[in-house]
Amino acid sequence: MPHEPFVSRLVEDDDEPTPTRHDDGDEEENVALLASSKKQKTSPSSTTAEHKQFLTYLYISHACAAWGERMWDFLRGLLLLTITGGTSLRWTAALSLSESLATFAVGPSIGDWVDRQQPLHAPTVAYAVQNLSIAASASCAYVALSISGESSFHIPVALLVIATATAAKLGSVASTIAVEKRWVIALCSAHDDEVLTTTNATMRRIDLTCKIVAPLLAGIIMSSFGERAATVACALFNIAAWPAEVVCLRAVYRASSHLFTSREEVSSSSTTTTTTLSASWGYFLLYARQSIFPSTLALALLYFTVLSFGSLMTAYVYWAGLSATATGVAQSGSALFGIAATFLAPALMKRVESPKASGTLFIWLQNVCILPAVIALLVAAPIGNATSANAAIYILMVSVVVSRVGLWGFDLSVTQLLQKEVVPAEAVGTVSGVQAALQALFGAGIYVLGMVLDAPRDFPLLAFASYLVVTLAAALHTWGWLRKRGEPSVELPPIGVEL
Repeated sequence: MPHEPFVSRLVEDDDEPTPTRHDDGDEEENVALLASSKKQKTSPSSTTAEHKQFLTYLYISHACAAWGERMWDFLRGLLLLTITGGTSLRWTAALSLSESLATFAVGPSIGDWVDRQQPLHAPTVAYAVQNLSIAASASCAYVALSISGESSFHIPVALLVIATATAAKLGSVASTIAVEKRWVIALCSAHDDEVLTTTNATMRRIDLTCKIVAPLLAGIIMSSFGERAATVACALFNIAAWPAEVVCLRAVYRASSHLFTSREEVSSSSTTTTTTLSASWGYFLLYARQSIFPSTLALALLYFTVLSFGSLMTAYVYWAGLSATATGVAQSGSALFGIAATFLAPALMKRVESPKASGTLFIWLQNVCILPAVIALLVAAPIGNATSANAAIYILMVSVVVSRVGLWGFDLSVTQLLQKEVVPAEAVGTVSGVQAALQALFGAGIYVLGMVLDAPRDFPLLAFASYLVVTLAAALHTWGWLRKRGEPSVELPPIGVEL
């Protein structure tokens, strides 16, 4: 019998505690038990060596997956450009659009699937889809590069590259939800929030480090040995990485399977009920009814921007005369500032004792950092001389690089909110899937706007629109934080039950 989506399951618990009589000895024993239960969550200083060891295995698994994905992220656009003749970015844009639409369409279902799987099964399958799809996509690119002059094969092969790369993206969404949301929560459940914050920061630091180093190595291979050698290296690494990822995950699970017990018990105690809502609408309704909805929506809105080192801003600064070397240095600097945020965010969260408060500081920091870039672009555009244009470009680059501290600090703050405040707790995968879908939707939206305002001279208008969206996101998160300050958490009834 197929599983029902999570949003159509109703958790029923009608059992009420039965009062009992105690003598004085029992009362003292109960007090002792209560005191010991309050000490179950340990501080970072008392984190056991075993806990640190299985977190290390988790980090190794995550690093292998992130390295393979970041390596392919760098190569795929260049390979598609070469395969299709090197005269149009249409195929590269088609790949980005395909990934965004696919994530929006099935992201919530992926999250629901992760929620319903055994803890070890979900990331094992997700990593297999991600790694093997990247290997297949790289292999298709290798075939196309090997068939020189046979242009009739290039379009079908380019379509295969896009299809397999999109499958890899969906595998990445599933692995991110399974590992960074579900596993991290479980592994840190016996410790206080500071351990969770530190673990989240380390996972993000690994990803950003791979974002710097993996493209650099891929570029060296491509420059030294050619494009086909780079595709072979990428494919072989992803094939070899999957067993290593699974071995590390199994080692972690063997040492910590008891931490996942409560989640499985909650899932197994659920009973199925019919919902009047379609599954897809139910996913989004569950997401919108969360108390952290303003913060998660604010994070999704931040993807509607050209003020990042994506293809639109990179193309614009190259058109404006900035060298490829300078652009590469700025991109590396952007990742380094992101890594700095992974050190700053845990310290700030510890100081303010609230992810919502730290998120407010970080998102307004991002807003302030990008404001000079927008002003410079809008002022320089009417002037039209080379000096003002060059100054605006450098202000743009510096502003975006520094703003990464705010962006990634806010991302870490909202990540912790997703991990700790989703109600019910076993729906964290479903809610995270909707989050991925909305981020993909807004990410695709800025590319659509870029297709409308496609002239490079229109980029200042895109930058201004991006700033307005960042301001809206900051205001939305701040409103949600101020609205909920001092209010107790309220558990939401299941979907399909009247409020």
